Order: sequence, then structure tokens, then C-alpha cells
Amino acid sequence: AAGTPVGSGGGLGSPAFADIATAGTYYVEVGGANATGRYSITVTDLGVDQGNTQATAAAISPGVPTAGIISSSSDEDWFSFSAAAGSIYRVSCSSSGGSNYGCYGWVKDSSGGTVARLQTSAGAYYGATTEAELVATTSGTYYVQLDYYISGGYPFTLTVTNLGTDDHGNVPANASAISIGAAASGEVQY
Repeated sequence: AAGTPVGSGGGLGSPAFADIATAGTYYVEVGGANATGRYSITVTDLGVDQGNTQATAAAISPGVPTAGIISSSSDEDWFSFSAAAGSIYRVSCSSSGGSNYGCYGWVKDSSGGTVARLQTSAGAYYGATTEAELVATTSGTYYVQLDYYISGGYPFTLTVTNLGTDDHGNVPANASAISIGAAASGEVQY
């Protein structure tokens, strides 16, 4: 009733978003910039915004997809998960928001240092599906930070998958032995 804006944006065919902190009645103002014509409007509750800082990160469990939305250019969504030292984790973010929307983010350790950056299979840091794989160097809490890139308002699904431990060594010092003529199998995890 006081007329204080809580959100803005939109435009022809584009969504506008508002983070509503207090229950109550809100009003939507619709206008045209030197234009007239018909319009339709839909108001949708997108749920509770995830934590906006590392300190307020929403806890998620590996193997359980988590839905969210980056609602504006000032929104960040943070998630935390527990990791075991030596285990390999894949962090995957998929967005269905269209060509101007996409997952953009990082995996961070408990001190806030970046341990991996999400990227597409082509190596871009922004896209409809981005992933990162990492080996947890210590047991503890790791964080995923998702952020605004080109446009706010993209819905996403975040999944952290525990791929287990490496089945063979990565360097000669801890290589697996194999005899001539014997078969060996494995999986390249990252």
C-alpha cells in the first residue's frame, strides 16, 4: 500500500521477479513505453529463495536433485554438501530457462576458495547444462555458488553426485599394477 517497489523488470515477453520477504497484499503495475495494446499477466509463486551467502547456504544431499531459481541480477543461490576425503563429486546444474538463461557457478571449500568452476562440455562457463568434477581433498562441507550471468530469472536443477573414489592412480607413484596379457578395467571419473 505504500507504493514501494519490490521488483521490476520484464518487458515484451520477458518475466519480472520480486523477492517477497513479508506476507501481505502486493500490486503489479503494467505500463507501456510509447506503446498501447492488450496484455496478459500471471503471478506465480516460485517458492523460497535459497541462501544468498555461504553462511546461509541451503544444505543438500548428494544424489538428490534440488530445484531453484536465480530471480534477479542481484540474486545468488548457495548450497552446501558434505564430502568425504578422496571421493570424487560431480556437480551438475541444468537450466530450462531458454537461450538467455543458464547455469553459472563455482564449487568452493569451507574457507570460500574456489576448487572447481562449472562449465559446459565445450568449456564455456555459462550454459543450459554446466558441470564440475572434483576430488574432495579433505572431509567436510563444500559449497556450490550459483550466480546471475546474462539474465536473472532462470530456473535450474542442481545435483551433486558422489562418484566414489578413484579406481586407479593418477600418477606413476600410485599406478595400479597389471601383468602382461592380463585384462584390467576401470573408469575415468574426471
